[in-house]
Amino acid sequence: MKRLIVMLGLLLWVTPVISAQDETTAACEIDLTSTVSLLVQAQGMAASGNTERALAQIELARTKLEAFEAACGEVVVDVPVTPVELALTQSFTLEESYGDMTFNYPEGWAQSGESGDVLVATGSDVLNRDFGSEPPPFASGEALIYVGLGDGDDFSDDDLTDPLALMEALSSEVPPTFGTQTEPVRFTVNDKPAASFTVSGTETDLIVMAVKLGGFDGETLFAQFILLTAPGELDVYAPTLQAVAESVELAR
Repeated sequence: MKRLIVMLGLLLWVTPVISAQDETTAACEIDLTSTVSLLVQAQGMAASGNTERALAQIELARTKLEAFEAACGEVVVDVPVTPVELALTQSFTLEESYGDMTFNYPEGWAQSGESGDVLVATGSDVLNRDFGSEPPPFASGEALIYVGLGDGDDFSDDDLTDPLALMEALSSEVPPTFGTQTEPVRFTVNDKPAASFTVSGTETDLIVMAVKLGGFDGETLFAQFILLTAPGELDVYAPTLQAVAESVELAR
């Protein structure tokens, strides 16, 4: 059974989007889809060295946010808006036929998995919840990262060799009820080709990312990641996801 099923099983923990709006916010409609897409594109451009284009995308995103503020007035946000500075002091090794992939994760985080796919999270309570039917939403400050190793055939229906093509294939499998998706974008992790897309829901947000590690016996290997957070907190834990990805080492 392809690992895509495992990954989508993880994604299915996300509660379907609720379309009804509270009467107090009905007059102020905020759709951050294009804004998030602009910022993700800016990250990809910055990672590839195109700083000028990245800054231009950020300025466009800033203009959109200012328009929302002007239309909706001042809003008090309780969710932390600054990235979390976490030391990656713990390590885990995924044992696969392709080789052993070691990565680091934050001090104090819990881990679940022995080989192959593994989960790391802000606490054991996040790992130990029953996500089988009606999963509880991610609360502010909670985060979980899925980490996997495999080739394109493991993560999709085709033996893909390009991380962007892999993300496009996976994004097409995510049900619309999960939330609003951004288009997959390219960037690099430690000079290795990578791609990602995000999904923003009402109770859980996520980033799906793949990093191309190289070839093995004629197959292209990818490190696959999924970050899940409370709504609006992807930016808080995205640097942690990036650091985890940058820590990956593959020994054959």
